[in-house]
Amino acid sequence: MSEIALATVILLMREYQKKHDIKYQCLANTQYAYDCWKRNGVSSVKAKAVIALGQNDDGATVLVMGHALLSVDGLYFEPSFQVSSLKNVAYYDSIKDLKDNVSNAILKQHDLRQSLKDHISFVKLAEGINNGELLLCDKKYYDDQADYVEAFFKAKKL
Repeated sequence: MSEIALATVILLMREYQKKHDIKYQCLANTQYAYDCWKRNGVSSVKAKAVIALGQNDDGATVLVMGHALLSVDGLYFEPSFQVSSLKNVAYYDSIKDLKDNVSNAILKQHDLRQSLKDHISFVKLAEGINNGELLLCDKKYYDDQADYVEAFFKAKKL
């Protein structure tokens, strides 16, 4: 599969999620994108736990803890529509990275102790994906999204 086709996988995933109002499925999204990219020769792909900070349509700051996405050679690829639809999204690798780069006024709005626990659990989950574990909370969602993406490629005979 070409790089364009692999990028198309991400776009189709987001389209599916938007169409079906899918939220809070970043692990299944990351797992499917990881599996697809790995099967198609992107050996450097990794699942990565991150903290995302962006703004919603109303301009309110949104902090997304316990989030996963793909990383390839230091570049991030966001398979989740929910986070990709935020404006001005910035990603942080750790609570320290977040605290060093985000104003205290924003951070005070969140329970950073709970956020740390969430982030640590997602670091372990991302490591599991990278070690070949299949981490699915919702197998039906994973399969339905895969069917949607694969139907596009079958129709295009790619």
